[in-house]
Amino acid sequence: LLLLSDGAAGRFYNLENEDFLYESPTYRHLLVRDTAGPLRFYSLNMEHATSEANAELTNVSFVHIFAFKTEGAWRDLIQHGGRHNPAVGLWVRNSSNVYISSFGGNMRAMSTGTRYPAGWAQYPSSIYRFEETSPITAANLVDQFQFGPDNDWNFVYERFAGVERMTAHCERPVYYKRG
Repeated sequence: LLLLSDGAAGRFYNLENEDFLYESPTYRHLLVRDTAGPLRFYSLNMEHATSEANAELTNVSFVHIFAFKTEGAWRDLIQHGGRHNPAVGLWVRNSSNVYISSFGGNMRAMSTGTRYPAGWAQYPSSIYRFEETSPITAANLVDQFQFGPDNDWNFVYERFAGVERMTAHCERPVYYKRG
């Protein structure tokens, strides 16, 4: 829906989208790509996409998100109690100097070990997905209440230099850093 690319820079003080229109897997409420920034999001709220990610940063530098809120797909919340939400809240790949300082919302990843739908990127499920990104800092990742059970999903999945890392079940990282 919103594309920032090819040298985009600036400040966004309140950027929000919370529709759920049964989008394709490659849809993003916000896609930031191919830019060296700096970009600052002081309040970023991306919710209810029925795609692979609510928001994505790819091939970017110097992006700061000072408050991030995300929620899952409403039809999943209504029909399955939030247990099958395939979207990640934020996907960051091939980037550097990314800083995220807070998290809120009732976003919930699919249970660990669950496969994504056919035609989707196949990764371990999580709320945040970081790929080949350094340095990156994510702090105060504490969600709102969760639809039960609350201990069968993971907050952060990271792949860097061929090594995969996942936060433990039910872990809400106060500080997650690479580089």
